[in-house]
Amino acid sequence: MGHPEMMDRNGFWKDTRSRGLLMVTLRGKFKGEDNLRWHLVPIVDVTSSGIQVRKWMRRLLFIRCHVDGVEEGPLFVNEAGKQARLSDYNSDFQMFITQARARERHPKVFSSKVEVEDYNLRRSLRRGSTTQAHNNGVLASTIELNNRWRKKEAAKGAELGLAMRQVYTQALSALDTTLRYSRSL
Repeated sequence: MGHPEMMDRNGFWKDTRSRGLLMVTLRGKFKGEDNLRWHLVPIVDVTSSGIQVRKWMRRLLFIRCHVDGVEEGPLFVNEAGKQARLSDYNSDFQMFITQARARERHPKVFSSKVEVEDYNLRRSLRRGSTTQAHNNGVLASTIELNNRWRKKEAAKGAELGLAMRQVYTQALSALDTTLRYSRSL
């Protein structure tokens, strides 16, 4: 599973600002592969529902760089300073769902028919964003392109790891299509 990295945040951050998007950099060992790999996920600065992705990423990076004093490496770390796992945040995620339900501003977002414990960061966010994109009319081919890294994960040693600049160039070549996904959220 890939994890968000702070690699070259200034280069890609500046390059993508004028395009109205940012590149989320993932690095990790994917299933069936022996080497670390890079994967870039282009995301619009602001989604159609008003989520200000760049603003929140900027705040997160500010905390990691200026408060924690970290310039490179994993974006999310545990108390020991090691790369965090998604499961490290599940209890917080479930607490936020409970709070969102209590406020009842958006009762359809987190159905009361589903137990809070059934929500999980590993699958709930992907399923939710895929469903939202589909409901907003995003073509199935675009959704599949956005979720391509899942297929690569399962492809057992498909392609060799590329240099970061090559991965970035590949991500740019499909930019218009992949941005339809995050724009629809």
